Amino acid sequence: MKDRCRGFLIGTAIGDAMGVALEGLPPIEDIPHKEFWKGFIPLPEDINAYPGMTSDDTQLTSLTMLSLHVKNGFNSEHLASLFSKEFESNRTEGWGLSTIGSIGKIVYEGISWEDCGSPEGSAGNGAAMRAGPFGLFPWKTKKEMIYATMRASRITHKDKDACGGAVAIAVANHFLLNCNDFECREFCNAIIREVRPHSKKMADLLKNIFENDDMSSAIEKLAKMGDSPENPQTGKRGISGYVLPSVAVALYIFKFFSKDPVEAMGQAMLAGGDTDTVGSMIGGLLGTLNGEKIWPEHLSTNIQNYNDLLVIADSFAKTCWEVSESYK
Repeated sequence: MKDRCRGFLIGTAIGDAMGVALEGLPPIEDIPHKEFWKGFIPLPEDINAYPGMTSDDTQLTSLTMLSLHVKNGFNSEHLASLFSKEFESNRTEGWGLSTIGSIGKIVYEGISWEDCGSPEGSAGNGAAMRAGPFGLFPWKTKKEMIYATMRASRITHKDKDACGGAVAIAVANHFLLNCNDFECREFCNAIIREVRPHSKKMADLLKNIFENDDMSSAIEKLAKMGDSPENPQTGKRGISGYVLPSVAVALYIFKFFSKDPVEAMGQAMLAGGDTDTVGSMIGGLLGTLNGEKIWPEHLSTNIQNYNDLLVIADSFAKTCWEVSESYK
């Protein structure tokens, strides 16, 4: 369990750090995927940035892991309080408008976590990108896992598609943690089946995209779902922060390259747009399936707060083991 938890959180951070330098850019052409594997790209336009710096994707995923360090079950109010402490400390760099607005209501207006989430129609990927830890935690039932994922999502996003995207990422990680041999069709069907009661739109999109074996056309189709930057030479757009295309492209790329992080991360980076979030979701999935060993030392040890992330992952794994033992 420790190996998989480390693999997940370090993978989340590596995908995040790879994507930070490319976030908001249009799709890139003709760069070998292995180039992204050599090291993190610097951010020359920001004097305070450095290669390996992570964003809110790693930050909020780590806080979600910390919120599950309890033996009496998940508490949404506790997670909301962790987010609020970050907000009060001005550690909100990269937060989406829905997350900032929702947590701001808690901090400044005293509104409860149950009522502060952005309304239907605010369908960003902020809830989905931090949902992976719910798939790693040893719930008694899958229903309990999905219920907790939905409650956590609604702190910032009440939109059914935003919540459905979070369920998709949680279910995907849960499947990967518990499968003996990865079977692609079973993986895809499991996600669609659990997502459908919560977001028909997300389930239908995943079904459609999973059936498309032409990666180039599939990614191009997803890129058209949103107003993301366009490459002036090719006319192609990047993947937007809208939950439907970003979650779909992360799961789609992963299903093709579940054992090949070089190709998976390369595809995510070249797709452009919301590269840090897409990269973090793919990195988490790769780490959950393959463990910490899949990440080379020259990348993992150079991510921001590497040692702190190991402590969080190891503590989370210990809690998971203790909870599992309490069921016996």
